[in-house]
Amino acid sequence: VYYNMTARTLNALYGTVFRRAPKIGGLDRRLTQISKKMSKEGMSLHLLTKTVVKEVLAVGRFGLLVDSSPDGRGNPYVACYTAENILDWQMAEIDGQWTLIKVTLREIFYDRDGHWSPYQYRSRFRVLVLEYDEESDSHVYVQYVYLDDHQATNQIPDLDQAPSELVVPTVRGEPLNYIPFIVIGPF
Repeated sequence: VYYNMTARTLNALYGTVFRRAPKIGGLDRRLTQISKKMSKEGMSLHLLTKTVVKEVLAVGRFGLLVDSSPDGRGNPYVACYTAENILDWQMAEIDGQWTLIKVTLREIFYDRDGHWSPYQYRSRFRVLVLEYDEESDSHVYVQYVYLDDHQATNQIPDLDQAPSELVVPTVRGEPLNYIPFIVIGPF
């Protein structure tokens, strides 16, 4: 007989953390509106907090990336990554501070070749890199996006080849000098 003590412990710890609903204060009207739909999937800040806590209790790690649509329309959102989809990251010392300089993420999505064809799971690998730009003498955040080769058997793209897409995220036309990604852990 298997007694699922792990699930019961996880639920007890989760219940202890959220015995009282979290209160968030000090937000202006615009941020209060944004907090009602923080993620691309429409999760509120309250639900996002619960998701983060449950994942950290279960597997010890969860990642959050602040992103926006490539055309710049709409509000920025938080993209969530489970521990299994944070494949690698690298830190380095920049100007005396430990800074995230590279993160490799896997995203799973549905794909369909035609109207009547069945859905297939495919993966996209997003490599977030903080590159040094000699021209501006600063660091620039760049995303390299690789689509899996759904014709291949291993479905893992060669990350040493040219990416399927190159994105330089900007805020008001200026490139970012940091990677807006955080790995949340138990500490």
